[in-house]
Amino acid sequence: MKSIKEFVTAHVASAGAKDDIFSMLTFSSHPLVRFEGQGASSTLRCVEGLLAGRLLQPEGPTNYAPALREVLQMRRRILRPVSVVLLSDGRPGDWNQAAMSWFQKSWLTEASEAELHTVGFGRDVFDFEVLQQMAQLGGGGFQLAFLDHRQLQKAFTSLAVSMTATRLKGATGSALHAAGASASRRSLEFAAPLNSKHFGNFKGLKMGCQRSHYDWDGDHGTIIRTGSEQVAVIRRRHPQAKGSMRYVFAFRDPGLCHEQMVAKESLFHDTDLATELCFVKSSAVASFYAKQFCKQLSRAAINVLPCYLYEVAGSVPKDRQHLAAFCGEPFLPGVYVKWVGNFGFINSLESSALPESFAHFTHVMSKGQLMVSDIQGVFQDGTFYLTDPQVLSSDQSFGRADLGQEGMRRFLEQHRCGDLCKQLGLDIASQARENSRATPQPVVRSQGLVLSPQQPQQQQLQQQQQQQLQQQLQQQLRQQQHPSFQKPGTLLGDRLNVHELFSTSQVGRAKKLLFVGECSLSFCRAAADLCIQCSNNLSLPWVASELNWPLQGPTGDERRQNTMLLEARGVKVVAYAVDARQLLNVDFSDGDGVLWAMPYPDAFSPDAAKLSNVIADAMCELIHAFVRAAAPKINRQSGRISVLLMDRQHLAWALRHSIVVPGVGTLVAEMRVYALAQLSSVGYQPRFGDRRDLLGRQAAYHRMGEAVVVQWRFQTFSSDLPGGMSDTRLRQRM
Repeated sequence: MKSIKEFVTAHVASAGAKDDIFSMLTFSSHPLVRFEGQGASSTLRCVEGLLAGRLLQPEGPTNYAPALREVLQMRRRILRPVSVVLLSDGRPGDWNQAAMSWFQKSWLTEASEAELHTVGFGRDVFDFEVLQQMAQLGGGGFQLAFLDHRQLQKAFTSLAVSMTATRLKGATGSALHAAGASASRRSLEFAAPLNSKHFGNFKGLKMGCQRSHYDWDGDHGTIIRTGSEQVAVIRRRHPQAKGSMRYVFAFRDPGLCHEQMVAKESLFHDTDLATELCFVKSSAVASFYAKQFCKQLSRAAINVLPCYLYEVAGSVPKDRQHLAAFCGEPFLPGVYVKWVGNFGFINSLESSALPESFAHFTHVMSKGQLMVSDIQGVFQDGTFYLTDPQVLSSDQSFGRADLGQEGMRRFLEQHRCGDLCKQLGLDIASQARENSRATPQPVVRSQGLVLSPQQPQQQQLQQQQQQQLQQQLQQQLRQQQHPSFQKPGTLLGDRLNVHELFSTSQVGRAKKLLFVGECSLSFCRAAADLCIQCSNNLSLPWVASELNWPLQGPTGDERRQNTMLLEARGVKVVAYAVDARQLLNVDFSDGDGVLWAMPYPDAFSPDAAKLSNVIADAMCELIHAFVRAAAPKINRQSGRISVLLMDRQHLAWALRHSIVVPGVGTLVAEMRVYALAQLSSVGYQPRFGDRRDLLGRQAAYHRMGEAVVVQWRFQTFSSDLPGGMSDTRLRQRM
């Protein structure tokens, strides 16, 4: 219920959601409406009442159909566009073919505009075939929560992002969607999903087919058939799932070692051999480049499922007369994730650094003629298992979803090279490619693909360009370590100058800041040294405070020295201990910012033995309490509350949530990356503020090159969305 409250709060802060209303029903064998058509504040009160009264207790069997029928009744009363979120352990007692038929004929017809999202509680992904199917057919998404508050919080965050995207897409329209809607799609009746543990046992349509396997010849830019034979196969009569382009059927091919397989057939009436061959080509290209990618990056593990082409050779029933060919591949159990789309989408809620780097790699290795996109599948045991990739090509020869150069351009606009791209030299190569676009290159055509032959002079020119870019990169790296360095080069990524945390763009004016936290005196002193270094006469209207610092030994001496130097520069040092969660008595108001340089338990900390999710929950609560305490201390227009995270901590702590402070306002969170080399150049040494400093320990987790900064500011109006960098781009930088 705590996660539901957080979801409601975050949802109403999103674009255009201020006036949304909420309803809630619970169900076992029968549904019970708990509240209906309530605004956000009333919803939060209702949820608190349910918690206080302990009215939510599990009982009886779980039946989906009665609950969905009640939702349809509520939808008729509400008379608004509806998004439905179904939470369950994934074990319905009533979901059979009859229930599936009702769902398709009633729900998908009457509530066709409603999004149906599902959330599964549990650890066995095999329990959630029904929930995944319902989300697919209902136009929503499935999230797996693992009976863990942090995972449930992540699931609701994903749902809020999805609903906001749908709202914005509905307001602006989508040319791609319109094009797909105008095409001739078939409407098939769906079957209830087979349990994955018994996927190979079904009765179906028997067919004679010619099975062919293809590989991609990267040297010549063409697809080659490497094997073909006549086979007898069995395919389920009705699909159990669908994607954006194809229906998915349970399938068996006794001639292959894969016990569990799926057949994929086009959604459209005009399916033919050429259409299906496009899907096979995309998989062959992805598999070819995945092997090269893993060879060059030894710690990467990408496995593209083999895709076979089946040409129907024998007779088929009348309702399948159109069926000329389809694709078959091994069944991939698990919760599917799309990391990269085919029109610039990059998943900001999942770890997408490696799939992104792979897409960039394919573009560079094909000399800009191809790019593997629609990178989706399952991540398991350290390996990305990919299915249904889509290749983008210069001449759009890979089917309906091949968006060509425009799709490649959209990806490159969103993508920022991280460590993986740098290890592969892709940031340099991509810049060379951009520079070379000014000179048109001759092309030849082979098997419908554009190839760009490299003449000796062109190769020499490209090598020269790459050498120049390498020299520029080395020069920028040297500049970054110089105190006068002000703006990082584009090859280094989107890093901001740490000066911007402490001073404004006006020469000679420092921001009015309050520093809090265990290591604030050392951090504050380094910030002061940096500002004084740039302007000797700079006035520092700062207040520095700390919670706990050893008073004995070298660290105690350092504290006293820092205090003396800060006070000499006009900084007010608070003499008593200040808890970051309790700032009411600190003499500071209308500030430009409140800043906390955040420590974290390392191997020497007693907290290090705790589970990571326990630490994550504790740190999230601590930091959000700090934001609520600091909100009354900052200027409503220009003020920022900043937390410096010295590593990848923000990914686990789930900090970026809007925070409502009663009587003060709503604060939205933004994240950015700052280059910290200048602080280290003036002698900044990270501290813990406890016995570890007495032992001379150093914070091994602290990467001085960069730090993520989470900043909260006041939301000025309901559609005022956070800026900053996406989670994806931050992952790439850290």
